[in-house]
Amino acid sequence: ITNCKFNNNVSRYGSGLYVLIMSNINLNVIITNTLFINNTSKNYYSDNDGYTGSAAWIRANTAGSSLTTTITNCTFANNTDIGTKSGVAERGTLSLGRRTDGSSTHNATVNNCIIYNNIGASNVTTLDINKGHVSFPNQLLVNNSIGEQGFSNLSAGNLTNTSNSDPLFVDASNNDFTLQTGSPAIDAGDSSLVSSNVLTDLSGNTRIQNIIVDMGCYESVSLAIKLDIDMFLQGAAINPNVGEETLMRDDLRLAGIIPTTSPYSDGLICNASVFAVTGADAIVDWIWVGLRDANDNTNVIEAKSALLQRDGDAVSVDGVSSLEFSQPTANYYVVVNHRNHLGAMSLNTIALSATSTTVDFTNGITTFGTNAQKDMGSGIMGLWTGDANGDNNLNYIGALSETTAISSHVFNDPNNTIFGGPPVATYSSLGYSNADVNMDGITKYIGTSSDVSFISDNIFNNPSNTLFGGPPTATYVFSEQLP
Repeated sequence: ITNCKFNNNVSRYGSGLYVLIMSNINLNVIITNTLFINNTSKNYYSDNDGYTGSAAWIRANTAGSSLTTTITNCTFANNTDIGTKSGVAERGTLSLGRRTDGSSTHNATVNNCIIYNNIGASNVTTLDINKGHVSFPNQLLVNNSIGEQGFSNLSAGNLTNTSNSDPLFVDASNNDFTLQTGSPAIDAGDSSLVSSNVLTDLSGNTRIQNIIVDMGCYESVSLAIKLDIDMFLQGAAINPNVGEETLMRDDLRLAGIIPTTSPYSDGLICNASVFAVTGADAIVDWIWVGLRDANDNTNVIEAKSALLQRDGDAVSVDGVSSLEFSQPTANYYVVVNHRNHLGAMSLNTIALSATSTTVDFTNGITTFGTNAQKDMGSGIMGLWTGDANGDNNLNYIGALSETTAISSHVFNDPNNTIFGGPPVATYSSLGYSNADVNMDGITKYIGTSSDVSFISDNIFNNPSNTLFGGPPTATYVFSEQLP
C-alpha cells in the first residue's frame, strides 16, 4: 500500500484498514507514504460494540499464521476510537497484534511515522500503538517517529529516536497535514529505512529533500526563490566621485557608521567584515526588498532587509549572495525601498523561481505609478531621495515638509554648541540619520550642500509638479508611488 489515503471511514474496528490472516498463511504488509485521517471505530447497536484500531488493525489471528508488517512514512491523525467492547485491554489509533497463545507470529516495524491528534472517549488522547484484546507482536520496533502519547505502553528497548513533540501540521483542522517550517519532524527520519524505489511523497514531491527524510507522509518542500536586484539611490549618487560616475558613493561605509543590524523591522545582522569590501562591491547602505501578491499588489507576501553595493547590486547579508525568499515559484510584484527614499514597485508581475532572476530598477523595468523614480541621466533611474520624516512623501514647504525633520535633527544634536552656547542652524551633524538626504554622513540644515537644498531640487524638478501646465510650486507634495 503506497501513496494512499484512508479518510472518514467508520467501523467497529480497523476502520481505516483491517488486516487479519488465517491459519498457515504467510503475509508481508508494507504500507508507505499513506495518510490515515478522520476514521472512527465505535459501537454499532447494543450487541456490536467497537473494539479498537480507529486508523488500522493488523493482526495474525490464527494458529500457524505468520505476518510481517512494515509501516514507513505514514501519518495517522484526527482518528477517533470510542468503542466500548469489554475485554479489550488497549484501545487506540494503530493496533498491531497476534494470538495470545503464541501460536501465530507477527513482526512489526514502524518507521518515520507521525501519530498525533487522535482521541478516544471524552476526547482523551488515545494510545499511539496498541495491542487491542490480544497480544503485541513478537517484535515491535518503532524508529524515528512521533507519537502524541510517546509510545508510553512500549518498552524503551523497542523505541529509537522517538518523541511526543507536536509535529506542527500546517492546518490539521482542515486536513492539511503537511509540516510547518520548524516542525520537529523535518529532517528527523531515517533515510536508510526508506525503500530505494520510493522516490516521492504522498503529494508527488521528492521524498528526500535535504539528505535526511522527514517523518510522515509529506516531505517538507524547500521554498526558496532567488532574486538579483539592480537599483540606485539618488541620495548616494549625488555628486559622485570623480572617475566613478557610474557608481554610488559609499560615504556612510567610509565613515564607519552603517550599523551591522538592519534599521528595518526584521533586524537582520551582518558581519562587520562585510563593510571592509572596497570598490564597486562596497556597501552603500541597508535597503528593504519585498514581494507582493500577483492577485493583490497591496498584499505583501514577504519582505526583508538587504545590502546595496555601489554598482547597484542588492545582496544578502553576507554581502555577496542573491536574495532568497521562502516562497514557491510564482509571479510576484517586486518592491524596493530605502529609509529616506521613496519606494518603487514593478508595474507588472515577475516570474520568480529557485533560479535567480534579475530585476533591474535602474533601466530594465517599468514601475508602478507616475514618475516613481528619478531620471538621473545616462539612462539610470533611481529612487527619489528626501523622505527625511519617513511619511512616504516629499514636501519642501508645507505641513508635510521634510525640512522640519532636518532642522530638528541639527538643533537637537547634543554636540551642536559653541562654548556652551545655543545650537546654530549652520551646524554639520555627523552620523547615520534619515535626515542625511544625500547620504554623506553629515546632516546640514542651512549652508553649502544643505540637505534641505536637495529636497527643494526634487520638488521643483519633479515632472509631476505642475498645475494645468503652469510652473512648479514649493508646496507641492509628491507621494511614494506604491499601492
